[in-house]
Amino acid sequence: MTDERDDASSRIDRRRLFRGAAALAVGGFGARAVLAQTPSETGRASPAPGSPDAELAASKELDEQTGRVLRWAGRDPADWVRARAGADHNVVIVGAGHSGLSIGYALRRKGVGKVDVIDRAGPGQAGIWRTVARMHQLRTPKTMAPGPEGGNVALYSTNDGVVLVDDMFDRNHADILAQVKTVTDKPLKYVVNTHQHDDHAGGDMKMLPIAEVIAHRNVYANLKDLKRPYYEDTPGTPIGLPRITFTDQLDVHLGGKDVQAYYFGRGHTSGDAVIYFPDVRAIHTGDLFLALRGGGRGAAPGRGAAPAQPRPPGVPIYVDYVQGGSFIEWSKTLEGVLKLDFDIVIPGHGPVSTKADLVKFKSDLETMRGRLIGLIKQGSTKAEIVKILEDDYGWRSTGCPQSPPTGGCLQYQQVDALIAELGR
Repeated sequence: MTDERDDASSRIDRRRLFRGAAALAVGGFGARAVLAQTPSETGRASPAPGSPDAELAASKELDEQTGRVLRWAGRDPADWVRARAGADHNVVIVGAGHSGLSIGYALRRKGVGKVDVIDRAGPGQAGIWRTVARMHQLRTPKTMAPGPEGGNVALYSTNDGVVLVDDMFDRNHADILAQVKTVTDKPLKYVVNTHQHDDHAGGDMKMLPIAEVIAHRNVYANLKDLKRPYYEDTPGTPIGLPRITFTDQLDVHLGGKDVQAYYFGRGHTSGDAVIYFPDVRAIHTGDLFLALRGGGRGAAPGRGAAPAQPRPPGVPIYVDYVQGGSFIEWSKTLEGVLKLDFDIVIPGHGPVSTKADLVKFKSDLETMRGRLIGLIKQGSTKAEIVKILEDDYGWRSTGCPQSPPTGGCLQYQQVDALIAELGR
């Protein structure tokens, strides 16, 4: 790397400087910032901002901070790379994501000195560990924003605008738009719904004035001809009907990028769409796939505690029979999904997953369903089935009313329909 002092000021302002070893020593992947640039303690007058002396002072200060953090990680290995006159860097890694930081740390622990990991930062944010390194960016420009209460929202940014997948509850509208602005200044063009439940599509009414809302045709039918209250915990909130619907497949072409929505059949509801981003080999499954720690969507997604005893293979799904769901057809629907060419899976709830995770989910779903079919055909009573669902699969029933739809109890409240379908 050459010493381009003539544009040193702009370079420092535009980039946040990381030292790979320091980054991981603090706390591993996703560690929060613990260091900030400190004022000079020499008592001498500070060099003029933007001057070569200021750049040199900032670099030395960062080096000192890095050295302190490295010592926390253990003995700093001797540098086995031969010193060369005029060489400020042995290795420069551009991109301070998980891979960049891991490589930087590994090189330093093996004794390769002068390793720098650089990343972009806003004005005034130059410095070691000013922000958080996290993996919400998936092979840029694909981004996932985990919802604190609703389903996962995916953002796809192009040169001509943004495609959003799902929009959580009505009350999350302002926060979602604020999150979009942190990623891009491009306008929001399309919102694609994975299905109609309010934790995924509850913000549609407020999206309609600023973007086109797209969903499967069965979503439109389910919302227009409501078979049960749509909003589970915000009753009375107006419903936004999608203006564009599709039957089997729909393509969105924006800014030279493609987004594809597929319908492979029933499962969670009768209108489950899978959104595919071919250029980044990623999909958003909605609630056809959940990556949860026990419990399920009907049992407070993402907050389920680990069971005291190991449970048999199963999945924390919610089959919304009132809106056309099917436990029997769910696995066939997933077979269609698995024919797509993808590596990354954004579930309806839970962390980003892989194709292997989806394959296991399908297998566990089929194992669980087969066991329940056997129990029902052997004459097990509803009370016995409900107890097995709660004890072995975390489908809460204790304390649940039969109606109205109640968060944490949704699976139990449609167990009669489940038993009827599996007993045919």
